[in-house]
Amino acid sequence: MRCEICETKLNKKWRFCPNCGIMIGSSDLVEFFNRQIKFIAQKFEEMDEEFEIPKNITITLTPVGINQEKPKIINSKPIKMPKDVIEPEMSMKKLANELIFYIKLPGVKKIEDVNLQIFSNSIEVRAVAGNKGYFKIINIPPRYSLVNKRLSDEELILHFNYF
Repeated sequence: MRCEICETKLNKKWRFCPNCGIMIGSSDLVEFFNRQIKFIAQKFEEMDEEFEIPKNITITLTPVGINQEKPKIINSKPIKMPKDVIEPEMSMKKLANELIFYIKLPGVKKIEDVNLQIFSNSIEVRAVAGNKGYFKIINIPPRYSLVNKRLSDEELILHFNYF
């Protein structure tokens, strides 16, 4: 199953696309916004305070180009994830024009056991160590690009620079 907007591969259990944020199963944006507006209006009506909801709301949608390019995959050899998958511990260091992520991957000895998928605003990390798998999604601010990756003492270090 793929997102109707950005073609990201989706899990059937997900309600929203992790890449573009659109609600799965609804390509009609007007319908989606109408439901959201009705929900917000209902919440305002439930409030004890007096609040008058405007009768006519106008929303103008301006199309912006959605990045249709496929995610960049590093170590594209597919990694078969085991049944036991956990989210690894992570820390981050922010410098002037740099972000450095430190992701602990106990048991991972080779960089070939790590798979990275780089999207427009996030990076997906998958790694395997024996019968244990690691999975982490990291949000990346705009205009930061991955410039270096390395595995050192069972810790993946991802270095991003601002461009």
